Amino acid sequence: MSYSITSADLNRDKQDILALWKRNFPNIPEARYDWIYKNNPAGPAFCWLLKETRQKKIVGATALFPRRFFCGGKWITAGIAGDFMIDKKHRTLGPALLLQKTALLNGNEIPFNILYGFPNKISEPALLKAGYKILGEIHSLTKPLKSYYYLKRNVNFPLITKPLSFLFDLVLKISSRERYSKNTEYEFETLTSFDQRIDTLWDSVKTQLFMIGERTSSYLNWRYIQSPHKNYQVLALIKKKNRAISGYIVYEINDNKAYIDDILSANMNEALDSLLSGFLLYQRARGIDAVSISFIGCNVLREKLKKYGFSLRDNSRKVIGYSVPGITDLRDALEKENWYLLPGDNDI
Repeated sequence: MSYSITSADLNRDKQDILALWKRNFPNIPEARYDWIYKNNPAGPAFCWLLKETRQKKIVGATALFPRRFFCGGKWITAGIAGDFMIDKKHRTLGPALLLQKTALLNGNEIPFNILYGFPNKISEPALLKAGYKILGEIHSLTKPLKSYYYLKRNVNFPLITKPLSFLFDLVLKISSRERYSKNTEYEFETLTSFDQRIDTLWDSVKTQLFMIGERTSSYLNWRYIQSPHKNYQVLALIKKKNRAISGYIVYEINDNKAYIDDILSANMNEALDSLLSGFLLYQRARGIDAVSISFIGCNVLREKLKKYGFSLRDNSRKVIGYSVPGITDLRDALEKENWYLLPGDNDI
């Protein structure tokens, strides 16, 4: 079979792309298309279509979604490599590589400074062969809040499991650092939208980290509040004295577990301690089984999480990156420890 690549027109080719979604990503809602392809505050997506030339049928696609980063004291534009899909019949290295190499060549001409992505095991070889480099493995950490969820999977005797879980939960509760990290200067507020207080927080935080994606109120409202794909919840750390926001956590609940998609605090010391301890106490009071977080970079965050009882899980997922040729002052951007990258920095 022979193939050709064309640059997608986001209006004309919408139905062809949605048809690919239905065949390859059946759980993605159609509303996501306009949300991320056309309404992204960082700019519209760039998409390329793989066509099987004999039947003139669209059998694959890939996209780059703009994401603004504050890097080394200045703004740059990154492209998130996403929506890489090829119909099952055509999933060989040849067409996959053709599609990704075309995206990289065109990505050089688009005003991107750097590209990155969160590939799965199937797509990773083609992306690496096309020119991406591995930034590093994703750190995945979990803190159990209740033991019954784990015990019932390993102990098949309910008469034993429940008494054991009561005892283990008591130990977990007494030994948890969050019980002893309360700060009376703060309280918590559940947010239904991000307001200008977030912009003040963002302005104070963006220079503390080398490479961090935009977290303005307008961006966060688009990314989380307006998302058609997931039901996000937001817990904010509020300073009682002036009602300023000193930190927030965006999370989702699945199978009675809380998964953190984004976390930001005014600093990595007092504010982060108060944010983590309050969040964990809040989830424990709601009866949540465990809290999980995945990210890359920021050793300080990783060490802080460990102090609060989070432990590393086995995870083979990686983050890849590609520095656009000619951008010589972004070499440090491909060092994983310089990133502050969480699930919310992905395209879904």
